[in-house]
Amino acid sequence: FKIDTLDFDSSSGDLDIDGVVANELDADTASGKMKIGGVFEKVDIDSASGDVEVFGDHKELNVDCVSGRAEIHRYALEGYYSTNVCTVSGDVYIHANALSHLDVETVSGNVYVDMKDYGDGFVAVLDTVSGSMTCNGSRGDRYTLGNGTARFDFETVSGNVTINLR
Repeated sequence: FKIDTLDFDSSSGDLDIDGVVANELDADTASGKMKIGGVFEKVDIDSASGDVEVFGDHKELNVDCVSGRAEIHRYALEGYYSTNVCTVSGDVYIHANALSHLDVETVSGNVYVDMKDYGDGFVAVLDTVSGSMTCNGSRGDRYTLGNGTARFDFETVSGNVTINLR
């Protein structure tokens, strides 16, 4: 059977979820670490200072971290998947077979994207004050591969973006 919504709130405890199937997951913590796996249509995660690690193929993934590290593992090769990550000083690591939509905002955290399959291509755009973007050795604030079907938007104040295509 499939659960409709899971909602977790914690001030300092760790949260480890795996093997759950549900429509929606909403998890909030002040300082606990979160490790999220399973199958969800939508995932919303808020963390003040705990690290967040997410595994799986969720149609919509929203991660908001103040100072914790965010690590995302996406496995899907087909379909539309939206990934939105916002941090203040935490670094963002995204490991994916493919991505169709990516939006990352950070003040001083760095962003690392490691992608295996880029399908029909993508357009990556960086809006920054003093950061930089590098994609497979090419440096600039815009990078287009193929026909640019997927869209990756990065916004930083001083954080750097590195995209590695395997």
